[in-house]
Amino acid sequence: MTTTMLKIVALVAMLIDHIWAFIPGTPYYFHWIGRISAPIFMFCCIIGYINTKSKVKFISRLYVLSLVMGGINAFLDVQYNFIRTLLIIIAIIFIIEKFEEKDKNAKMA
Repeated sequence: MTTTMLKIVALVAMLIDHIWAFIPGTPYYFHWIGRISAPIFMFCCIIGYINTKSKVKFISRLYVLSLVMGGINAFLDVQYNFIRTLLIIIAIIFIIEKFEEKDKNAKMA
């Protein structure tokens, strides 16, 4: 299965979860179906980070998207910004990579 197909599956699961969250009387199992979307999005985001040419541009795009989502959340008065979580995960991976590169360079000297 390609990452595009995984993203579509995650989008459908997230839509089902949002139906549960915003439409009263929706069965509770809709919420559990939606829970599979977060790990799928994390996986796809990490795969995208690994395969990108410019990791800094990738992080900056996530940051801008996080700001846009934050603005939308403030306008709608809700707190659903998973993009911020993805940004933090990718930033941590980036920092770990930089420390590993620095440590590798220190051993060679």
